[in-house]
Amino acid sequence: MKPFLTLLLESYRGLKSETIFWVTVGLSLLVAVLFLSIGFDENEISFFFGATNIEFDFSGRGGRLVQEIGYIMIFTNLIAGGWLTFIAIILALISCASIFPDAMKEGSAGMLMTKAPSRLQVFLAKLTGSLFFVFIQVGLFVVIVFVAFRWRLGVWNFSVFWYVPAVLLVFLNLYSFMVLLGVLTRSVMTSIMLTMLLWGISAGVDWAITYHESAYQLSQYVDAPTGEIVPEEEVEFRMPEMEKVEGDPQILSQIGTLKIVHSFFPKNSPIMASAEKKLVLDGMAGMLASDGGDVSQKLEDEGELDDAMGKLTANDSTFYSIGTSCIFAFVMLSIAGWLFCRKDL
Repeated sequence: MKPFLTLLLESYRGLKSETIFWVTVGLSLLVAVLFLSIGFDENEISFFFGATNIEFDFSGRGGRLVQEIGYIMIFTNLIAGGWLTFIAIILALISCASIFPDAMKEGSAGMLMTKAPSRLQVFLAKLTGSLFFVFIQVGLFVVIVFVAFRWRLGVWNFSVFWYVPAVLLVFLNLYSFMVLLGVLTRSVMTSIMLTMLLWGISAGVDWAITYHESAYQLSQYVDAPTGEIVPEEEVEFRMPEMEKVEGDPQILSQIGTLKIVHSFFPKNSPIMASAEKKLVLDGMAGMLASDGGDVSQKLEDEGELDDAMGKLTANDSTFYSIGTSCIFAFVMLSIAGWLFCRKDL
């Protein structure tokens, strides 16, 4: 165990000595503080701790509730949806991309292999060090966001901490593939480019499933008198007079094919959506406790519940998404670890 811990410490020190480590951590803290700086009152939304503001009348329907929902949506749509889901993970992948290609180069890896630790210990230590780097980055970010929710909304929303394991799992899904490429090709650029390609294909298939599922649901509604399929833009307005029938079997077949293809890829979007859904639901519960009213009923009355939760519906269950993603990462890392231990370094 001691050789492993020594290697882990050396791996972490190596990452910490890189400029990109501090740039990444600094950017994460900056984005979190920017979110913390957003405030609101009855007449305006303020930014940068009141340095600038936008007039917005919150005195109408919903009042305080609209402010609280808006604050949560700013985080889920912009901060989590933009920063945590994409930019932070991309920066983390770039930061850790050179670890295994460098370890495979003759010299540095060879020196490590002449010492007591086995090659497997070296592999696991470098992998753990990379995950620890991401944990520090996301952990500091989430702590500041946690404080922001308490300050601005008056509730302790502990569900925000679900973003830590969610981001770690998404990173591990992509990084496991990057590690395999790094061991195979010993090229940092190739590893980054092909990993981004994998991410793009996975996201594209997930979007295609969502699109086809929406099309299938629309194909289930027809005009009762004529039996004709109602155009998408008219479904919502003509719902009471429409008849629900069996959907287009061709679209259903395409959905099945896409889901089979998607089963071989990591499910990054559903994993992040599950953390987002948990945050929103617990945020509503917190507002219910602080306001002393039935928030769910208020949201239904205001028509906000559908807007808040509609985008959080994932194509697959959370268990399926996490399970298949873990299997993907395990297979990639198993192959990479086997090659790392067998290759001549």
